[in-house]
Amino acid sequence: MSPSRGSPRIAICSASFVALLMVTAGSGSAGQHRFEPEPGYTKGNFRNDIVYYIMIDRFHDGEAGNNIPHFAYPDDPSLSANERAFRKLNRAMLPLMYDPTRSCMGLYFGGDLEGVRKKLPYLADLGVTQVILSPIMENVNGFIRTDASYFLRSASDQTIPEGIYQKLMTAYHGYWTRDWWRIEEHFRSPKDPPGDPMGVFRRLLNDAKRLGIGILLDITLNQTSPLSNTFI
Repeated sequence: MSPSRGSPRIAICSASFVALLMVTAGSGSAGQHRFEPEPGYTKGNFRNDIVYYIMIDRFHDGEAGNNIPHFAYPDDPSLSANERAFRKLNRAMLPLMYDPTRSCMGLYFGGDLEGVRKKLPYLADLGVTQVILSPIMENVNGFIRTDASYFLRSASDQTIPEGIYQKLMTAYHGYWTRDWWRIEEHFRSPKDPPGDPMGVFRRLLNDAKRLGIGILLDITLNQTSPLSNTFI
């Protein structure tokens, strides 16, 4: 079903579907069915769009208040003991997951949806007509240890602790989904009311529409986090 022409241009798809669509849209021959967009809905299909993929955390830090997003896990005495312990654990982990020096590739660098919104004029100047965002859904907080080293500077650099810290990986990439119905706290805005966590995403969609840029979402429906085997 196509969205109404007055709504923001947004398509929900997986990365594999996007790739398939981009290949098949321009590969048909005469007599074959081809993808044809609704007239007036977009400038064209993917044969004449300029598509730009954004890894949100690595793109632009537009909101410093979510780099260590304690606001997403407030303590509340009315909650159950398990929920309060869960929030306390997350508050303890969040400062360790953020690297302001951008030296450890496995940690968060600070990019967010507000950063994408602020860079929309830049993208429009490049001629971009479609932006694909890396997953924006809520991810598990935590670390896995890998055999590879994600440290970008020399071992003598003391800015970041050495050893195991260089081998830790977080969900900065967005692919360790915990909840498909919430926006990741590292990407949303602490300035939005608790009851409106989609505020920054809505502002992004509205600004993109004004600039003639479509927004596509990379949603991973066939996987979750290596840190959890439960679907929330």
